[in-house]
Amino acid sequence: MWSLKCPGDSAPYGADAALPGIVEEFTDPESNGVQGFHVVQLFDIAEGADMASILPAVRAASPAPGNEECLFAPAGLASGKLELRPTGALTAKYQLFLDQKVDEPSPPRGQLGPSERGARYFFRLPGSATKAAVAFMPSDLAIFDPETIKATE
Repeated sequence: MWSLKCPGDSAPYGADAALPGIVEEFTDPESNGVQGFHVVQLFDIAEGADMASILPAVRAASPAPGNEECLFAPAGLASGKLELRPTGALTAKYQLFLDQKVDEPSPPRGQLGPSERGARYFFRLPGSATKAAVAFMPSDLAIFDPETIKATE
């Protein structure tokens, strides 16, 4: 994955084998400890399987009330990528939340769905027949290029 690094910056990304994936590392101003925010998460997928086959694993990694009603849909701005979106009655409830007419439900897709802070795009990991990835794209400028995310082994 290619990322922007300014002179004097420490490496902003690190591997997280427990996830598995990549985390953005930063120092928490309150605890002064190093924290990690997941920017890329990997999922196992059978070779040739449809992306919908990873939905059970995505739902388990992104718990939220009603997430069983969320499915993949094409991501509008990210050609060839997918987003986790609510369906059915959950769509109308979530629209009320987006329109600021109600305080709940919070994003019904959990942490792996789009949010006010940015979007998460799902795609098959280039260079791997058995991995899918989800990348977090913040609403402000991302310092990495999601098109450069690929398997090296």
